[in-house]
Amino acid sequence: MPRRILGVLVDRPSVVTIAMFAAVVAHALMSIRYPSLNFWSSALPDGVPADGEPARSVYLALSGAAATSAGFAGVVIVFGLTTSSQSFRKFRTAGGAELRASWLSVIASSFAATIASLAAAVTAMSIVGPWLFELGVLLWLHGISRMLFLLRGLMGLVKRDDADASRADRVVSSADLFSRRRAG
Repeated sequence: MPRRILGVLVDRPSVVTIAMFAAVVAHALMSIRYPSLNFWSSALPDGVPADGEPARSVYLALSGAAATSAGFAGVVIVFGLTTSSQSFRKFRTAGGAELRASWLSVIASSFAATIASLAAAVTAMSIVGPWLFELGVLLWLHGISRMLFLLRGLMGLVKRDDADASRADRVVSSADLFSRRRAG
C-alpha cells in the first residue's frame, strides 16, 4: 500500500497540490477551534500584523524565490524536451502523461506559489495573508522538490549518453585497424 501511495504522489502532481490546499484550509479551520494550532498567532499579534510591512516583506521574498524557481524549472524542462538522443526520446515516450504532468507541475506550482505569496502581500493586514503565505510555501516546496527529482533523472540520462558516446569513441573499425598496421 505505501508503494502505491508513493506512486500516486510521484505520478499525479495534481493530487499533491490538492492535498496541500486541503491541508492549509484544514489547518486554518482547525485553528479557529483549537487556537494553539495557529502558529501564525504566535508570530503575529492577534494573527494579523498591526503593521503589514514586515509580513509583506517576507511574503514578497517568497514570491521572488518562487518566480526564480519557475524560471529554473523552465530551463530544466526545455533541456529535457529538446535533447534528441535516443535515451532522452525513450525517456519521454516511456514517461507518457505522468511525465508531462510532472513537467507542467514544476512550473505551475512555482507560478502558483508566486501568485499566492503576492496575494498574501496584498492581504498582509488581514487574517487571510498568513494562510496564503503558508499555501505559497507548500506550493514552492512542491515545485522545487519535483524539479530536483526530474533534474536528477535527466542527469542520469546525460551520464548514460556520455558513457555510450565514450564507448563509441573507443571502437575502432577493422578498416582503420588494418590501415594503421600498413602505415606503421
